[in-house]
Amino acid sequence: MNEKIITIAKNIFRKEGKEMYDYQIDILKQFCGGENVIINKSRQVGISDLLACWGLLNSLLLDKTTLIISPSERQSKHLMEYIYNHLHTLENDFIIQKQEETKSSIVFSKGAIYSLPSNPKTIRGFSADLIIFDEFAHFPYGLDKEIWQAASPSISRGGQLIICSTPFSKRNLFYDFWQNGHFKKITINYRQCKHLNNIEEIRKNIDEETFAQEFDNVFLDEEKEQEFSEELIRKCIDVEIDEKLTNGIYLAGVDIGRHKDFTALAIIKREGDKFKLVKYEIIKNKTFEEQEKILSYYFSNFKFESIMIDATGIGAMLAERLAGKYAAKAITFTNELKEKLVLNLKLLMQQGKFFIMDDAFVISSFRAIRRKYTENNILKFESDRSEELGHADLFWAIALALNFKKSNLPKIVEKTRW
Repeated sequence: MNEKIITIAKNIFRKEGKEMYDYQIDILKQFCGGENVIINKSRQVGISDLLACWGLLNSLLLDKTTLIISPSERQSKHLMEYIYNHLHTLENDFIIQKQEETKSSIVFSKGAIYSLPSNPKTIRGFSADLIIFDEFAHFPYGLDKEIWQAASPSISRGGQLIICSTPFSKRNLFYDFWQNGHFKKITINYRQCKHLNNIEEIRKNIDEETFAQEFDNVFLDEEKEQEFSEELIRKCIDVEIDEKLTNGIYLAGVDIGRHKDFTALAIIKREGDKFKLVKYEIIKNKTFEEQEKILSYYFSNFKFESIMIDATGIGAMLAERLAGKYAAKAITFTNELKEKLVLNLKLLMQQGKFFIMDDAFVISSFRAIRRKYTENNILKFESDRSEELGHADLFWAIALALNFKKSNLPKIVEKTRW
């Protein structure tokens, strides 16, 4: 049966215009052997597609119940799309009897497959022969432990367990299980994926630490000077953020690019006392006139209750022009203002009132902010310039957007380093 499953999987991929990589075949053989497996993978190497294929064949050919759990509803739907694509490919050659179909499940005459988001209430009491945790390190903050506890009764009854993820810090169960769990460990690096030909472009757009985590399978340590800890950043990631601009109420912050830097626009949606980064735009290699057109598109077509624009240095003229047209406020950066912006944003994050999407560039921008002291013992918040992040321009655009009311800024306390 194992050879039959592998042959069918190869045919599915081939008919969908893909060839299985050697590492995908090797992993599938491990799956067929029934071992509990943990996979540390780079992004974009085709593992989610493989998980969907194995889950489907496990349910269809082996009459098993498969449960795939993803960090968000969006990601669980994406896995279900893979499953349905594979099923439709099989239906070209086989008659498949289905008892029930929904957007998140398919029930066959004996087996079944479910693709669900990480909701403990939904998972608790669910009985499955195969449980797959997809992107386990990226489950919403603290939810990995709840989901694991909810799924534990099903796991304890036997069957197969597969845990798969790109690393994300060391403060989660994925890291704990990778270090100490009783699983067959598999590492898949992007270099094994011969058709991943945009890697250099990806490398240009994120910092070295994030690239190491996203593509080189590295679990990052926190740096002492890094102002926003990995734990705090992870706590503020909302994997369900809808990045489409609608009729909501928005705040905008713009950090004007100077010399080699780029201009960054951050758009934040306000929902009561909660704030979500829903859109950002990075404007590179454009004249100020071209930048003004791009920014004007957003400010003209969506409702903003506050627009804050960096007016420091050579961006002052553009900031003043936009301020005159859209009732925006031109802001000049000072060391004192930067301190207020950082502390305000950090306070909102600590209070659980600000959220970001799970986006490598956004996360890199927060990691780049450093707390440093001058020779005169003056506290400064800054970042080293890099080709991919500029001077953390997106971070400062976000911080500016959240500076829409002075009352939101925490009181600055005199600091002395001993």
